[in-house]
Amino acid sequence: MNAGTVSNCAVSGVSLTGYSYGSTIYVGGLTGQNSGTIRNSAAECASLSSHCSSYARAYVGGLAGRNDASREIAVSYAGGKITATVDSNSSARICGFVGYNAGSIRSSYAA
Repeated sequence: MNAGTVSNCAVSGVSLTGYSYGSTIYVGGLTGQNSGTIRNSAAECASLSSHCSSYARAYVGGLAGRNDASREIAVSYAGGKITATVDSNSSARICGFVGYNAGSIRSSYAA
């Protein structure tokens, strides 16, 4: 979780799988949950995935799993393969950039 400022940061080759049983999970190439500011940063992921069961929820994104309210991601990039496996009682939000956004994203993209 990022609660500060991430600036001019890049990660590459990340392979990450999150497992959730009856709870909420945030999976991202740079951070699972952004509660701060991310700018001029990138994540190129080989693979990001989640497996959820028994009323679990997953938020999966190439850069961040979740961007909180009143938080910002600017001039950033994400790329890679993103997947989620859920049972019939669970849910997942997946996206190339941010799995769930309640804040601000500007001048950024996913490929």
